[in-house]
Amino acid sequence: MDYSDLTGLQGQDNQGGLTQVIYYAPTSYFQVIQDFNPTPTIPGVLEIITAHTFKTGKGFHTAYATLDTAKKMMELTGERDGKGYAPKVEFFHPGTTKKAAGFARQCKNDQFIVLVPNPNGYVFQIGTKNIFAEISAKYDSGTLSSGRNGWTFEVNSYANGMIFYDGNIVLYPTAP
Repeated sequence: MDYSDLTGLQGQDNQGGLTQVIYYAPTSYFQVIQDFNPTPTIPGVLEIITAHTFKTGKGFHTAYATLDTAKKMMELTGERDGKGYAPKVEFFHPGTTKKAAGFARQCKNDQFIVLVPNPNGYVFQIGTKNIFAEISAKYDSGTLSSGRNGWTFEVNSYANGMIFYDGNIVLYPTAP
């Protein structure tokens, strides 16, 4: 297997974090969940270059994340002859709304494909056509004098590496 040189950023921007919009769709919405590009542009990269295909009237929903709360992490998992990664995305959604409470109840028992853009222009995918993402939620009302009131959502899955999504993001036509 060929490797690539890992050079410095050479003056390019490298802002951390994720944007304030998270895209999610339950796997039941999809007609076709695309697989990885068999000939990646850079050796070892997992990239999806074609947009996923949705069933008629379906697409990605959006979730608002409070500024400076969304982050993506990757942790190595497994033993010597079976290593992989456990990607995780965490974000805070403010408020005590019935819509957020309903989503928290629905999502705990479903499977998803989740897209998370970063400020540098990359879109990461959590979940694949064979290993889906799960979303869990925690609620905290905060206190009268401080704290934040709302939901912390966590997206978890397993993957063989960081997945880059280069396809179009098809949105749900009329979000309920």
